[in-house]
Amino acid sequence: MYTFIILAIVSFLISGIIFGKRLKENQFFVALIVICGTLLGSVIVNGVVGLKAPFKEVKVKEYPLNEELSKIITPTDTIKFISYLEYTYRMKADSSIRENHLDFKSFDVLLSSEANRISRFSINWLPEGDTIPRYERWVEKRIIGDNRWISSIGIPNGRRLNKVFIPHDSIHMVLVNHLNDKFFRNEERKIAFAN
Repeated sequence: MYTFIILAIVSFLISGIIFGKRLKENQFFVALIVICGTLLGSVIVNGVVGLKAPFKEVKVKEYPLNEELSKIITPTDTIKFISYLEYTYRMKADSSIRENHLDFKSFDVLLSSEANRISRFSINWLPEGDTIPRYERWVEKRIIGDNRWISSIGIPNGRRLNKVFIPHDSIHMVLVNHLNDKFFRNEERKIAFAN
């Protein structure tokens, strides 16, 4: 807020230097210089000072999940089960992957080829006492707080995060164990973790 006022005054003074005594005759250009100078200066200050503000995760939307048919098909066995995540894994006879995707609420995650999309979502077990499986969309936002020098307008947000909450039952344990075993074997972060 303070930055905006100071920049408006400075822009007006610059207009006064440019137009001198003809300030009233060139009101349109004066207004244009003041508006553009103030907005440009605010963006620069927000970009320099505001980007140092830490990110905070903020929930944007929440959707209930529907039951879906999931399939794990290998050359020797086929497992079909109803889960709150639609998961398809199909292996060829030579043990290579023929088809592999995980889908929830229109967010399709291709596990074998797009590793960075995997980092944008997490599967969590429902907390005790909670019975509604859901998909939550979160965004990393920079929270300015009480700082009067910068504004949250124009500061870019961080990544979009996708969180799924599923029941901690035997069916979903099969799914999660399969995902961890096939795609996160050598990594510390598993695809699902307890709350």
